[in-house]
Amino acid sequence: MCRSPLWSLRGTVGLSALLAACDDSTGPAIEEPTGTGVIQVTTTTTGTSLDSNGYRVFLNDRPHHYVGPNDRVLIPNIPTGAYRVSLGDVSPNCTVVEGGHRDPVVERRTTTTIDYFIDCAYVELQVTTATTGVNLDPDGYQVQVYGPYDYYHTLPLAFDAPVAASGSTSFVGLEHWIYEVLLVGVAQNCAVQGKNPEKIRYPYRSSVEFLVECSPIDA
Repeated sequence: MCRSPLWSLRGTVGLSALLAACDDSTGPAIEEPTGTGVIQVTTTTTGTSLDSNGYRVFLNDRPHHYVGPNDRVLIPNIPTGAYRVSLGDVSPNCTVVEGGHRDPVVERRTTTTIDYFIDCAYVELQVTTATTGVNLDPDGYQVQVYGPYDYYHTLPLAFDAPVAASGSTSFVGLEHWIYEVLLVGVAQNCAVQGKNPEKIRYPYRSSVEFLVECSPIDA
């Protein structure tokens, strides 16, 4: 900052003296902005029963962006420095190769790319029944699977299969979402113990068990 008074222009001091006085090297230095960079996250998912809802990207353990199963997302304007990036909301039948955590260092005006490879295994919905008591239903029951939930929360019938009074049946080809599993065709002298239907989020829950108790039929 220049502190030279106006009278320094008089006499032989001249302009050069004023310029010298204005050379104040003791003033505060102007810091250069640290700058920002970009983090790019890419996902490649293989296998069966893929999670169509995708995953959640976490930045320093805070939820940030969603990314599809085979997709990429850009996180711009990230201040330079070290970060922790994680991939969450991964379906239980899927595994992130080399783990879901990365520790990138963001540099100024640079795009840092993180590649995730996810492998998903085949999973089916298993429904079992166990019936106790007397006068059991010899014809067994019918299992109906409704869903998945859509935007209007309607539940179309997706699967329908018979099951023994004490037995099991399985369903394949379900999408990753919410379903209701219903046991029907139960005889009048029998009752399902517990919830019927059962609401599940597949494949986070991929098995349902119905307990049925039957009582004697009056003559």
